[in-house]
Parts: sequence; C-alpha cells; structure tokens
Amino acid sequence: MSDEPVDEATRPQALATVVDRDRLDAADAKSGIVPVAVLGAWLERRGTLVVDVPKRVKCASCGGGGCGLCGNTGAFRTATTSLRIDLEPSTPEAKRIRVSAGLGEGTEVDLLLLELQPSTESSAFARFEERLAPVVALAPTNDRRTAMLFLIAVLLALTLVVALLVTSYR
Repeated sequence: MSDEPVDEATRPQALATVVDRDRLDAADAKSGIVPVAVLGAWLERRGTLVVDVPKRVKCASCGGGGCGLCGNTGAFRTATTSLRIDLEPSTPEAKRIRVSAGLGEGTEVDLLLLELQPSTESSAFARFEERLAPVVALAPTNDRRTAMLFLIAVLLALTLVVALLVTSYR
C-alpha cells in the first residue's frame, strides 16, 4: 500500500458508511467487541438488525484480559442504547460489522465490532425487523400525468379541427 496522499477529488464517493475511516486507521483505536447470536434466516433476508448494546463491552485488543488500551479492565463502557443495522440478503455465515459512527457521547470505544454468529436462537438483546423490497410505482408520475393530459388535449383539439374541416367541405 502506498504512503502517498490520496487526491480527494478522485476518491470514489461512498453512498453510505457506518465506519469512520480515520478511526479505523488509528493504531490506538479503542475497540469493543459484542458477540451477537442471530438466526441464520435473518442473514438471508432483507431487514434491519436491532442490537441493544450492553453497557459494558469486552476489549477487542485483549479479549477481556486487560491491556493498556482498556486501562487493564478488559472492558469499555458504552452510552449507546441500540444500533440499527440494515442488512441485505446474503449467506448465513459469521460476519463482523464495524461501527464507529453514532456510538453516543460518553462511549469509551472508538470502534464497536459486532460479531454476528448464526445460531438456532438469537441473543436476547438482538431482534430482526423485516424490510420489504422497494415498491415500484406503476402509476405515472405527476410529470407524466401532466404530459399525458396535454397530449389528450392536443388530440381532442386536432379531432375538433378535422371534424370542422370535414363538415365545412360538405
């Protein structure tokens, strides 16, 4: 990987993100980890995973054993009450979601790792809200409707002109 600065004008524009790249790149980022048991079917469907984050999360660096990043406590306090993660259909395999935005004031972690583990029972602090696929509108939009009304008016006017011309030649 090159150490050259990236030209911001040529960097691809992200449509959405749940991570703060600067926090991810920081070597001393305080990371907490939350194992979340989820039903495999949840990972195969489109929906929103809602995780009620525990008040204390295990330090990801030391696995809860204690290190310099967590002040030798093995854990961090969180202020976030719940996180909503939009899921797209995928395979029912273990996944790790990194969250660094929206963790709330007073949260001691810079990065929260949610480890999704497929299981036959979900964690008590996790739930799934099904989200239907976007509905495609079949009715014409207002612009199309206006254009169609204009076209009908023009056709009626032309019909009237033709009718007048036909009757005037008789």
